[in-house]
Amino acid sequence: MIGFDDQGDLRRNEALIFAANDAEPLLYFKRHMVPGLEAAFVPGDLPLVLQDRTGVAICKDMDFQSTLRSDARDGHPMLSRRAGVGISTAMVGGTRGLQ
Repeated sequence: MIGFDDQGDLRRNEALIFAANDAEPLLYFKRHMVPGLEAAFVPGDLPLVLQDRTGVAICKDMDFQSTLRSDARDGHPMLSRRAGVGISTAMVGGTRGLQ
């Protein structure tokens, strides 16, 4: 999994997930932005679930337990996450269980 700041038509904080089988990479858009720091980003609106039922989250997404619970009810109880683009994890809410 790699993350980057896509500065195309819609600026997104996104992650590309590469599988070992050389399949086309999957794309996930961060759903919850850090107020003030990520005002320029357009949030995503869909979860991403890998074939092994692992859900993907980016940094601040982990602070929204209702979203995570909803994702788990929809069949992806495990999480894979990455830190935000260019933002220290300490700046956006401290340590979380998966960090």
